[in-house]
Amino acid sequence: MHYRHYNTSFALYAAEQGLDLERFACHIRLPPLASDDDAVELLRRCTVSSARGDQVLIFDERNRSTAFSLLHSLVTPAMLVYAINGVQERLEDMQSMLDVLHRPFLTTRQFRTLFEGRGGPPDAHVTSVACVPAVCYVTIGECAQKRSVDPFHTAAQRAGTDKVPPGHQYQRLYSPLLNPLQLVRFSLLEIGLGCAGSGSGSGRSAGRSAELWANFFPKARLTILEFMASCVHTWQQAQNTLPSADTSATLQVGRALQSGRLRVKIGSQSDSTTLASLAHEARLHPFKVIIDDGGHENKLMLPSFYALWPYLRAGGMYFIEDMMTSYKFRDAKPLGSPGTSIHLIKSLLPFLLCKHTPWSGSVACNDVALVHCRLEHCVVRKYSR
Repeated sequence: MHYRHYNTSFALYAAEQGLDLERFACHIRLPPLASDDDAVELLRRCTVSSARGDQVLIFDERNRSTAFSLLHSLVTPAMLVYAINGVQERLEDMQSMLDVLHRPFLTTRQFRTLFEGRGGPPDAHVTSVACVPAVCYVTIGECAQKRSVDPFHTAAQRAGTDKVPPGHQYQRLYSPLLNPLQLVRFSLLEIGLGCAGSGSGSGRSAGRSAELWANFFPKARLTILEFMASCVHTWQQAQNTLPSADTSATLQVGRALQSGRLRVKIGSQSDSTTLASLAHEARLHPFKVIIDDGGHENKLMLPSFYALWPYLRAGGMYFIEDMMTSYKFRDAKPLGSPGTSIHLIKSLLPFLLCKHTPWSGSVACNDVALVHCRLEHCVVRKYSR
């Protein structure tokens, strides 16, 4: 793939993410035969620009593993556009970069292990890893975005959900991808009503996300899957007993429940019968958005993805939250082990790269369009056919 294709691809990605391209004052291109010394010298010249608050944009088209060596030379903030070029080592670089992204959940020993033979741990802080066919984008630091109103962030704060600060910072993925859908008719499934976070399961603090979706997507068909039946019944009763004069956002949830636009299905995401039932219903209304905010255990997240991904419509997005359990808490596994949500994401990267291979006609090669991860959460998007 030629350099101009990578440039065009990055422009599309930057536009979707709302990045301020004017802030990328220093551009570097590393063609296939560029040496490490060439890279260091070019990056050195960008240091002056970076000191003024400008950002560095690097197009790396080389045919060997170079991502980790660049981390030692990069000044932040910066964006690395990393062409895979069908090179297995470069693919493995990006799979490992997903672990680097989750540095806050790694022990010092685990983090050092990632950089053995790679010059040791760098100071650079990776904040985002996104891959589309044939190329990946690695963000170091936080690149400037165009200033604009963020409807998702505002709605999430109003609903009191922990998807945004002071809880998590999931708006970094949700906002650019969901804001354009605000007034669109589509089907959304979220796993988890939030009952497990309500202490005794009384339902008193459940339903924050349901309130968010009911108000943020006034035209969407919403389904919530929750396994704590008592919590669901308590929460639904609370919505039905609100004063008729109540004009709050919570009342809109009650109206959505009464109209059938919002429904809560009782069942476990680990139950094959429940998942099969959801899949059957999705044949009539394929999901445009699926969000796994359920049990946060790898043994739950993986079966849910495999069962529901086929019923995500073309161009649809599958979000997974609270992926720190790949590394610690609950059923975490040793670094690099299969059977975790982050390993699932790693296993999808090859499908983004096989369009330029002899087996490009396979179903899998035409299924995954984007894998984008930030700390604790990822999204996988299907191709639009």
